[in-house]
Amino acid sequence: MRLQRRRLVVAGAGIVGLVVAYFAYSTFYAGPRDKLIVRRAGVQAEVNRLQEVIEDEPKLRKELKAIAETTLGKQLDVVSHRFRSYTARLVGDAGMDNVVVEQGRPADEKNPVGQRMPSIVPTALRAAAREQVNLSVIRGAVTATGTLDQVGIALATLKAQPWVHRIEGVQLRPTGADRKRFNVRFELATLYLPDLVTTDREPTIAAPSDDQLKTWKTFASRNIFREPKAKDHSPGDTPPPVAVVDSQPQIIPTPVIAPDYGSWRLTGVVSSSRGNEAFFFNAKTNEKLTVRVGGRVLDATLISAEGESAELEIAGKRFRLQNGESLATRQPTSQ
Repeated sequence: MRLQRRRLVVAGAGIVGLVVAYFAYSTFYAGPRDKLIVRRAGVQAEVNRLQEVIEDEPKLRKELKAIAETTLGKQLDVVSHRFRSYTARLVGDAGMDNVVVEQGRPADEKNPVGQRMPSIVPTALRAAAREQVNLSVIRGAVTATGTLDQVGIALATLKAQPWVHRIEGVQLRPTGADRKRFNVRFELATLYLPDLVTTDREPTIAAPSDDQLKTWKTFASRNIFREPKAKDHSPGDTPPPVAVVDSQPQIIPTPVIAPDYGSWRLTGVVSSSRGNEAFFFNAKTNEKLTVRVGGRVLDATLISAEGESAELEIAGKRFRLQNGESLATRQPTSQ
């Protein structure tokens, strides 16, 4: 009996020893080993993905270069001037009035991949990716007043420009009792990639497609913002009167071409014995013009010139123009 009890004790001690040994093996070796294997596999997958990106770098650089060619230039002051002048010119050419352009400073856009990297990626690499700046974006807006048809032409023209990389918003508000004219605000965004741009060449002006214009003209002809004057006729109602067509030839009005405000830029203001004078330069024709108070450049009359700005009058409204700005970027003043 005593021998049997001793054998049971020895067997129990052996079992306990095995359990303790397995627990120690699992806790201090097998568990950490398995975690390291899983982590290594994840890191290796991320390394493989990054290796593929590195191998595609020449292709990606070429694609980025092509995108950079659609931007407005390399120097920030040149880009700012072009954004304001070209935007004002395009909207003005659509026939709209009271065109005002506003523009912000470049805003850095960080790498979106860096914001969503998995935790298995080393901390230093994740931190570097989070702070990596992919590109800069210049945001601005243009406000104007015009008919629904003119709004559509302006919108289609802006969308057709390769340097308008995104139209982020359009605000449209009817004005007047007949609700035929509208105050509109286009919110635009253009990329700024100075490290990829080689020259400050002038951007090209693209025309909207016929399909874009046709689609908007169909929408504008209905003018959903204006209430119908009478209900539609249904079967049994008195038919509407037949319109009588005048046999006289119709006189087609001559189209009005907006002045090329974007080409004329204020380059200086001086005071002399002859009075205050403002200097203007035409970027297209290289023409220089000296204007005294009371003189004109296009349809703008010089009211005053002092310091770094000039005040002009166009169609009975006064505007302020800073040195270096074009007539297209003039700002209205309170008279």
